[in-house]
Amino acid sequence: MSLTPKEHVMSTIDGETQNVPPVAIFTQSVTVSMMERRKIFWPEANYDAGQMAALGSAAAEDFGFESVRSPFSITAEAERMGCCVNHGTKNSTPMITTHPYKFIPAEEIFPEIPSFEPDEFVSGGNIAQIIESIKILSRTKGDTYPVVAGFTGPLMVAGGLVGIEELLIGTLISPDDTEKIVAGTMDVLKRYVQELSQADADIIQLTDSVASPDLLPPYLFDRFAGKFFKELFATIKETKTSLHICGEADEILRNMVATGVNCLSIEERVDPFFAKKTVGDDAVLVGSIGPVTPLLVGSPEDIRISVTRCVDAGFGIIAPGCGISPLTSDRNLRAFRNAV
Repeated sequence: MSLTPKEHVMSTIDGETQNVPPVAIFTQSVTVSMMERRKIFWPEANYDAGQMAALGSAAAEDFGFESVRSPFSITAEAERMGCCVNHGTKNSTPMITTHPYKFIPAEEIFPEIPSFEPDEFVSGGNIAQIIESIKILSRTKGDTYPVVAGFTGPLMVAGGLVGIEELLIGTLISPDDTEKIVAGTMDVLKRYVQELSQADADIIQLTDSVASPDLLPPYLFDRFAGKFFKELFATIKETKTSLHICGEADEILRNMVATGVNCLSIEERVDPFFAKKTVGDDAVLVGSIGPVTPLLVGSPEDIRISVTRCVDAGFGIIAPGCGISPLTSDRNLRAFRNAV
């Protein structure tokens, strides 16, 4: 008796060995061609629950990937807290354009960031639409596919509020004040992930690119990122969790495991054999097929070689190492699915 995609993915996360690993997309999963087939487009789709759900199912429906996923941007939380956002185009995701709070640690200028009301945060704006999109996906696809709900981590949200460069400088020269800024995002994020869990998400993935060793020195990870991630995951024990960190995450893999997460989603810049040796069976590795090379610009053969390395290394779920480009071709997505 064959497994449904949901059974395939969830049993893998529970530690069962599979003859063939699941192939899924836990990160941004939508391309322009998927939009064109449905006549649903960004940026409007990023702000409408029904359109988000329709696009969130596209990779599964069109190519056989074993997950459905919403949302597709990493700005919703900061936008709800007052950041101005360029909503992007059908080819690009939204980007934060202005930071509402001034933080200049070198000049001892510290922001007075108001506390955000959790009930208000989850009841309106794009956040409410994302929660509703997860409910739709759970209701319409959840019997067959695992529903992945993405959200942005506290360090990255704090960077949206005060500016990433200033925040990172603050971790070095004004750590106590910087830690307070990150902690100030936690009440609303806790409530948000609880709402995503109650919307029947099967997997909740925290993405925080500011926590990457490319930006944050690894010795600061636990203080400014890891302990907050652990606190968020602890609030949703009934839902499986995944942690996505961009970049060369080699030095923080064990710190990531220590957050209590079920899955580690990592980029191709981490050698897959090193990742498996370091993580062992303490978390399921998700990844790490490069979204640019080979998925965007490579050939089907390049994709097959990359997939083979991840399978041979022992990755539990074969997936893109980060969000896929909206310009990724149907040919390469099909080759990716077929290679696994």
